Amino acid sequence: MFRRSALLMAIVLAIASFVGLTSSTAFADTSPAPTPPASSPYVGQSFNFTGDIGTPVIRTIEAQKFESNKWTKVTSGKTHSDGTYTIAASTTAPSRDFRIFAASVKKSSSHPALSSVTSLTTTITTLPNSVSLTIARIGDNFRADGVATAALPGRLYTLQVKSGKNWVTVANTTTANPVEAGSGGALSWTAPTDGSKSYRISGAAVDPVPAAVTSPTIAFNPGPAHLGKNVIYSTTNSGTTPTKKCVDYKGNAKLVSGTTVTCPLAI
Repeated sequence: MFRRSALLMAIVLAIASFVGLTSSTAFADTSPAPTPPASSPYVGQSFNFTGDIGTPVIRTIEAQKFESNKWTKVTSGKTHSDGTYTIAASTTAPSRDFRIFAASVKKSSSHPALSSVTSLTTTITTLPNSVSLTIARIGDNFRADGVATAALPGRLYTLQVKSGKNWVTVANTTTANPVEAGSGGALSWTAPTDGSKSYRISGAAVDPVPAAVTSPTIAFNPGPAHLGKNVIYSTTNSGTTPTKKCVDYKGNAKLVSGTTVTCPLAI
């Protein structure tokens, strides 16, 4: 008698469990926010979200970003059979909100009908990946200084000059591997002046940043052909030489002593 009662109870529990699993409302329609990477990624760098969608079924999911007042798909993937997931994403924005979305699933022989699931939101703040350029004349030469916000070891940086429609290499340098303590992202080249030219710095793609980076273009005008007494060399933002009185020429003021150049002062 005891064995029959125990058997009947097991059957009742199994039926109750099956009935619960076949209900489309057996699981919540929201899940916790995805876990972001341990450290902030660089702009354009791929990273992984991990989490649990809350349904022990393999199902298709999307990593979505919030942009222009709407959610759009970034990447897609599948959960594991226990509902956990790892999915890649990336962004070129300084900061972006993400969420994980799983669409509804029809009932099958292996699982009940499942409602769509949307995770809570998590925010990713990226590290900048840019480079700037300033140029100053030193006698018959000019010095180009750059600052890279992402001081990545082994990255190739090239100083380029515009020649017709093409950019031609003037000089290049590779950041140390590992990056030297205190060097940050400082870059510097010295080259002979070559008339009025446009220059830029290009940084190659390097692991873990897949995107190359380019500085704004600087139009450099070396000024007078020969250095005279009390002559101030000036490079304006437009690349023109100040020649007219009572006309504003915007640029960066620098003091040059030998080969030493002060930090620029916008005037």
